This record gives sequence, C-alpha cells and structure tokens, in this order.
Amino acid sequence: MADAFDGARKAARRGPKFVLVAACWAAGPVLSEPLHTVTGAVLLSPACGGAQREGASCESGYAAVEVRLIDSQGRMQASARTDVKGRFSLDGPGGAYSLRVMAPKVVRCAVPALTLPLKSAAALSIACDSGMR
Repeated sequence: MADAFDGARKAARRGPKFVLVAACWAAGPVLSEPLHTVTGAVLLSPACGGAQREGASCESGYAAVEVRLIDSQGRMQASARTDVKGRFSLDGPGGAYSLRVMAPKVVRCAVPALTLPLKSAAALSIACDSGMR
C-alpha cells in the first residue's frame, strides 16, 4: 500500500523541476517593547557664594551634566545631557531603574529610583549638593 508521500519521494529522486524561494518582510520596524519618556531637572544647591539669606533660593539648574538611566543589573539603558536650565529627557523600555547624575566627585547627587511606565506625569527633580559652604 502506497502512502500519500510516495509521489513526492519519487519526484525528489528524479531531481527538482523548480526551486521555490520564500521571503518574509516585516511591515515596519519591529519593537520588542515600547519606550517611555522620563523628563526632569537636575538642581544644584547651594549655587551662590557667601552667606545665604533666609528665604532666598540659592538653587540653579545643573547644566551640561550627563544623566543615565540604569537598570537593575547596573547597565545603562539611556543617557541625556542637561540643558542650560538643568532639564533632561530620555527614553527607556518598561522596568525598574535608577537615575544617576555623572557629576564630579565634589558634587553629591541623589539617586532616585523609578519604574517605567510612570503611573502619572510628575516633575522629577534630582537634588545635587555642590559642597559650597
């Protein structure tokens, strides 16, 4: 009794009559995960010399410093430079992260933790101590 593949086997022994080439195209770029935006500002304080007056703000934006989005394994996922007012914006996939400011050793900055996507829009600011007294 011959099975359904006998004809195909015999044809294969005689050699192929044609070659079928198949190709697959993606409809567009395939993203494994959507990116989420983190925006905020890095603030340096105190930023003025001399004695600080009570009630006076001695805080300014920390310009031209790198802010890094670090994942739970310590790998950098994204980075951005702050503008002249200390503002930054960077994109990263969903997950748990910390933000690190790459400042000189004399400046100490907080290391805030965050989870993307953010539950709600919020102004994120990172406080840095200039060490100026």
